[in-house]
Amino acid sequence: MKNLIPDWLYFQLVYIKNYQRIASFNKPVSFSEKLFARIQNPLPAFSMLADKVAVREYVANTVGERYLIPCYGVFEQMTPEVFRGLPEQFVLKANHGAGQVIIVTDKSSLSPELVSAQANAWLNEEYGDDSRERHYKLIPRRLIAEKALLQKNDSPDDYKVHVFNPHDGRDPYCFIQLIKGRSGTLSQAIYLSDWTKAPFWRAGYALAQKNDESLRPACLEEMLDVAVKLTGSLGYARVDFYVHEGLLYFGEVTLTPAGGRVRFEPKGLDTHLGNLFSWPDKMPEIPV
Repeated sequence: MKNLIPDWLYFQLVYIKNYQRIASFNKPVSFSEKLFARIQNPLPAFSMLADKVAVREYVANTVGERYLIPCYGVFEQMTPEVFRGLPEQFVLKANHGAGQVIIVTDKSSLSPELVSAQANAWLNEEYGDDSRERHYKLIPRRLIAEKALLQKNDSPDDYKVHVFNPHDGRDPYCFIQLIKGRSGTLSQAIYLSDWTKAPFWRAGYALAQKNDESLRPACLEEMLDVAVKLTGSLGYARVDFYVHEGLLYFGEVTLTPAGGRVRFEPKGLDTHLGNLFSWPDKMPEIPV
């Protein structure tokens, strides 16, 4: 039945469920309204920015290849032979969605046939169908194998830099969502650009908020600078990073976090962030 609901009604119902109010998508004001409006009318560049393979060229041309995680190969499909030819440790993921990831810490402990079957199944998944995020559907599906940036055989900390561009003379506004413990006990904290504790939090994670100067990355200023450059003329984007052995690495660009359903509290912040998110969306410059 859900597939029979037209987009305008589907998005309004999803919005009401998550925010307990009716949205204005034609003249969006709040952060959440602009995300939902963006989902319904994505810019042509969104598919490239969300493509984990294609975005590498954009990153290299915008800020430099040194921020790219070393790539072992891009594949139209995975086979046991290709799997056996990869290093003992690597990360295998699909380029057209999120969560389609296998972190290989010991290749000899895995079945090449099972890994190949799982990876190829990703290529048949219509990522974004449930949330109707159209820009994902236009991404040509591939697999990419990258160096595993492991910390004691565990996933590295994830720094998600939210960049808001007012484009009215004000400087970009940034905050950092730090996610730790992806393979175990997940914790999350939000810091402002000077690494002070943010006076807000993501809904559902208030108790995980920390104010720990020891977690401040040495490359914080570099991270913020690179995030702003990659966001370009967009009114908003989230740029993810990892820090490994003292070096900063780009993870991905996200334009519609949680399918537009990401919520920050307390009440009133949605409107404040919307004021910092210039609208209408502007096509980012694509360096060549």
